[in-house]
This record gives sequence, C-alpha cells and structure tokens, in this order.
Amino acid sequence: QMVMLDDTTFAVLGGISGMHHGSRTAHIERVSTSEASPRVLSWQLHSPSPAKNRQGVQVVGDQLLVFGGNRSLEQHDFGPEDFRADAFALDLATMQTEAIPSYPVARQTVQTLALDGALLALGGFGHDGQKARSHADAYAFDFTRRAWAPHGSVLPSPRTQFGVTADQDNLWIFGGLDYDPSRTQEAAQFTHPTSVLTAKRGEPFVATDVQLPHPRRAFAGAALDGKYFMVGGMAEGFAPVKECDVFTFATKSWSSMHCPASSRISAQLVPLDGKLYLVGGSSPVSEKELVPAPALEVYDPTTDSWTTLLDTIPVEPRHLTALAYRHALLLYSAHHAEDTILVTLIVPPVGKE
Repeated sequence: QMVMLDDTTFAVLGGISGMHHGSRTAHIERVSTSEASPRVLSWQLHSPSPAKNRQGVQVVGDQLLVFGGNRSLEQHDFGPEDFRADAFALDLATMQTEAIPSYPVARQTVQTLALDGALLALGGFGHDGQKARSHADAYAFDFTRRAWAPHGSVLPSPRTQFGVTADQDNLWIFGGLDYDPSRTQEAAQFTHPTSVLTAKRGEPFVATDVQLPHPRRAFAGAALDGKYFMVGGMAEGFAPVKECDVFTFATKSWSSMHCPASSRISAQLVPLDGKLYLVGGSSPVSEKELVPAPALEVYDPTTDSWTTLLDTIPVEPRHLTALAYRHALLLYSAHHAEDTILVTLIVPPVGKE
C-alpha cells in the first residue's frame, strides 16, 4: 500500500500483488522527496485486459482507470478484432485490479480527462464495421454508479491523437488527426485540423477562431498556470514538428518556448508541482527512422529551460502513458508479450527537477 505521509514523503507498504495468490512478506519503505535524486518504484502486475497499447488511461483520486486499446504489439493492426473495449480499475494504494464495465465501443487512442470524480473520454480511432477511422463521440465513466454513459461534449468532427484539457469551466481541444481511408485522394485521408475547439462542460465542442501555429498530432501537451504547452508531434506527411508552442487561455494568444534537445513523437507531457515532465515516445534520427526516447526531461516555465532528470526510464518508451499522481510521475505500460502491465512511480526530489 502507498500512503502520502506529508508533502515530501511517501510510505510504501508491502502486501499482496495483483498477480499473486496468498500473502507475501510485508515491507515498508519511506520515499523522501527531499533527497537529491529521484526515487523510482515499479510494480509488474497481471494484466486483466488483452490490450497491449494505446489504451485510455487516467487517474481519478487513487484509482487508475484503463480501458480500450489495441491487442497487437505491432503499430498498424487495425482489423475489427484488434480493437478492444475491456476496462479495469487499478487501486494505486493496494495495487489490486478490479474489472469494470467495458467501454461502450472498441477503440484505441481515446483522449481522457478527469472531471469532478468522473472520467471523460473523447474521440479516438476504431473500426466502424467497414473501415478503421477517427471518431467524434464522447462518454463518461461515473465512479459512483460504476457505469459508462454518453456525454454531451461531443466533437464537431472526428479526431484522434489530439490534446484535451480544462481551464476553469471550459474544455479545450488542440490538434490531432481526422483519418478516413474512404476519402478518394490518399492525401485527403490524413486531415490535420488546425482549429482549436472549446466547450462548456456537458455541451458540444465548437470551433473557435483560434488556429494552431503549427498543425500537429501525436504531440505532448499539458496545461499549467493558465497556459497550454505543445511539444513535438507529427504534421502532414509524417514530418516531425520542430517548433514548440504555448497558448494563453486568458488572451487566446500564442507564444513560443524553448524546445527539448530532440523532437519527440507520441511523447507525454505531465504538469507536476509547477514544472512539466516530458517522457516517452520516439525521436527521429532520419527521415524514415525513429528510435525510442529513453530520457525523462523537465521544463521549468520560470526560466524557459530544460534539464534531464533521468537518462533512461525503466519503461519501454514508445507505448507508455504518463500521468501525475500526488507528487509523483506515474508511468503505465502494457506493451509486453506476456500478459503483464508495468506501473512505475518516479518521485522527483523537492527543490530539484
């Protein structure tokens, strides 16, 4: 069991693993976040779902909700049977999993947001019975009722690989891809929408007059202190986006920021205690070659600068999800040949990165 003792110390208590039956020797480990180096804690658990990547993942309270995804370890297996709807909740205090009702549709790359004790799930990519394409629907999971239901904040058109966030009472969507193989011209099958969308909670998203400075999908994005930060990703023709953009909600204006040492595709950007943590994804080494990006980098908005917290994370970088959990960075990955999931907590040192 993991308990937050105070603002600078976790206690990790041993117990029963989700992949074992019976008890094992208990242990207690105090993880002080005031030390000079980050602390890394990992759990390998049995996976309740056959999905291997691109699942919807979100932290709500002490629960990690995981749903949907693709059952293949490969990148482009898009048959109807490859998309999954399975869902489960992982209790982050006990590391025990519990099956919950399946997502209403079999889908991957659904974008998620925690809202008032519920989970909002938007868009994504899945099979419609004839072809695999982007989608525009919205669902919410109510933790009290333990049920999914359609949500009013649907997208005006299909999108996947976008960024979603909340600022006060408004929801915002940035970037993404509208892919539909039924379009006649191949170039038109990959449409990168540049309009920024917004919605009141529970109402449909609408396009604003704000346009992205640089079209991008599969990027790392996060909101912090009234701004939305966009790093990396891909544009038309699978080209990496080298620019890094910042949107200020109050003025609806764009500015630029320093970029990390190398571009990343499908990375994660997580706000935590006033800084942004960039983790996972792949970096281009040539026009046609991508390699895993193993480093954990940290952006300080007060100095507009990047530092490296870890040269190598203990998780395969290309298919992970990163989220904030209390004062720690939580990494989740199911991209293994075995039926396992890996959950890692990285606790940054206080006063450092």
